[in-house]
Amino acid sequence: MVFKSRWCVEMPNASLPTVIFGSPTATLSTTKCSFIDAARPDTHYFTAHDYRLWCQRFAVGLRKSGVKTGDRVLLFSPSDLFFLVVFMGIVMAGGIFTGANPTYIPRELAYQLKDSGAKYLLCAEGSLDTGIEAAKSIGRGLDRVFLFNSAVFDGTGSGSRGCRYWGDLIASPTEAAGSSGSRYQLQVNLIELWP
Repeated sequence: MVFKSRWCVEMPNASLPTVIFGSPTATLSTTKCSFIDAARPDTHYFTAHDYRLWCQRFAVGLRKSGVKTGDRVLLFSPSDLFFLVVFMGIVMAGGIFTGANPTYIPRELAYQLKDSGAKYLLCAEGSLDTGIEAAKSIGRGLDRVFLFNSAVFDGTGSGSRGCRYWGDLIASPTEAAGSSGSRYQLQVNLIELWP
């Protein structure tokens, strides 16, 4: 038996990025804060425009790195300013987001990594050892494990312990805007995937 709420909300027949942003090029606020880093609210925040651009940059970078429609990317991190960028960027790239509880031990993370079939594992700095141990236990190379933090906001950040930095998966703003030399290809990646 199906139980329905007495309240009805019309659900649009559109992708999540379309519901949130309207279109890949819609005008969005460049002044109102949408997401704020609680530790540094005056300098580390996203407007709606900034958020969409970071998501697009990550989506383009994922596609350029070989992520295909239906590929999974696992994020092993507590909440962070860039957590939602990773989530939405994966969706925009046509991938599937899978998140792991940041308190997992290596055995639990290894199970989720293997069970989900994730192509990449993004690990918070404090969880990198757990991520490395989990990946190695199932025969995954460290070339698919990335250090994840918000240092990318300042243009800093680097890999550690044989793992690359997740910032390597973020395309430049011009690539994400489709104004680089390969404009058509990048527009197809974003607009074709964005129903």
